Amino acid sequence: MISLRVAIHHGCLAWAGFIVLTALVTAPAVNADALWIVAVLQLTAITAATAAARQLRHQRDRSAGFLLCISLCAPTYMAYVIGIPALLVGLTLVIRPQTLLPRSPTARGPFAPT
Repeated sequence: MISLRVAIHHGCLAWAGFIVLTALVTAPAVNADALWIVAVLQLTAITAATAAARQLRHQRDRSAGFLLCISLCAPTYMAYVIGIPALLVGLTLVIRPQTLLPRSPTARGPFAPT
């Protein structure tokens, strides 16, 4: 069975993939004046989502939650509802990470069992 830490890690990577897909699909329709702003927001969100996955791998739960919340700056247009799970998980990891990911005092290494 897959652990919750690994599931959230894969969710962060899936969220980054969704942002990439949104960026590729909507880039031609973006106004020329706003193109740089949208591109910077999308690159920031992609970087933050992948960094959140990396932080989770190294058991830095609060910083992973913060980065996951930062990744919500991506313009997803009408698909904003898809960002709600990322927001809820990110806020939970920032405020009280033990709720989702209890830690074991002997856990070591990436994806150590908790």
